Amino acid sequence: MGDFDYLHGIHAAALTLFGEDEAVDWGAWEEYLAWLGASDLDGILIMGTTGEFTLLSLEERLQGIALAQQVVPEKKRLLVNVGAMTTLDALRLSEAALAGARAADALLCGPPYYHQAALTDERFGDHLWAVAELAQEAGAAVLYYHIPKVSHFMPSMGLLSETISSAPLQGIKDSDGVVDFQRSLRARHPQGDFVHLTGSIPASLESWDAAGDGGIFGSASSMPNECVALWRHWRAGERAEAEELHRRLSAVWKTASSMGIAGARALLGAREKAFAKATGRRPFASVTLDQVEEIRKALADQGFA
Repeated sequence: MGDFDYLHGIHAAALTLFGEDEAVDWGAWEEYLAWLGASDLDGILIMGTTGEFTLLSLEERLQGIALAQQVVPEKKRLLVNVGAMTTLDALRLSEAALAGARAADALLCGPPYYHQAALTDERFGDHLWAVAELAQEAGAAVLYYHIPKVSHFMPSMGLLSETISSAPLQGIKDSDGVVDFQRSLRARHPQGDFVHLTGSIPASLESWDAAGDGGIFGSASSMPNECVALWRHWRAGERAEAEELHRRLSAVWKTASSMGIAGARALLGAREKAFAKATGRRPFASVTLDQVEEIRKALADQGFA
């Protein structure tokens, strides 16, 4: 097996919490990261898609990295999304994430998502390699952040295979939810050559059956222990228990995620009253009271009330 097998398991794609003034509520976020850190999770990803990194300034992201390095326990993995519109910003984020005594265990790097019409394999490969060189020096892993429905960019299998074979890329965080992509890569690189972590709770069992290594879930941002239980059932060969819990988790997440990240925050508030007042940043700030009740009903219907 590869050198980064320690990345196997379940990670939360953490939310970013805002106050009524739309500023990041750093106090609430610190409490939230500590709450996730006290769960059964294997690790925590900060400021990814669920963390709404696209709504944050570079300085806010740097501040978030510094805070997470202080709060996330050493026994939990710290994963940092360093995706950015420019390689320069991605490198600045990477340097911060890899600095200090509590350096990140892994960096996630996806394609720049705005000027995708001008993005090529060569340009993205250079972008990824620049981040990977920093990570290699620090002994950290780099995961390609695969989310084509947002990035509108699909790197070729040749590029991904080359970066896996030549070692700058240790894994993939796959938020596509289409397991055919995973199977195509596994046909070239068996389990052990790279880590495949699904970002889709609905596709999780299919992904794990196709030699997946765990997940980084938005649903784990509010239901961490339940997501870990799903992984443990599957690993133990308890298929009936895994399928039943998968059905229930997928139903709740379908309801919440249909409302965007605001729905994910509302799900957190429904599960943990301490975070019930957390809001977002316009135009993605909040959900209606009726939508909150819809989320509560989904939790109750699936036995999570």
